[in-house]
Amino acid sequence: MNPTPTKGAEDRPIEACSHMEDYVSALADNSLTGPMRWYTRLHVLYCSRCGPALKGLLALRARLKALIGTQADTKATVLTDERKSAIDHAMDTLDKRE
Repeated sequence: MNPTPTKGAEDRPIEACSHMEDYVSALADNSLTGPMRWYTRLHVLYCSRCGPALKGLLALRARLKALIGTQADTKATVLTDERKSAIDHAMDTLDKRE
């Protein structure tokens, strides 16, 4: 798991412990429940690998949500009927060449 391009102190990608990757990822997206959620939260508090990995995943999720928000604010580009017709005609012309 490589949540962000951020490098660690030893110039290595930030990665969770191999046996905790799925749990850390699930904790980040709030899909982890029950005792494994409690265990993973406790593990992340004290693990020098999983703590930064969770932090990176949460930062990535926040950046993606912000990006989605900015795209939703922009007006969608819709083809006019005239432009769509011209594109369809061009595609038909290309199909006839084959």
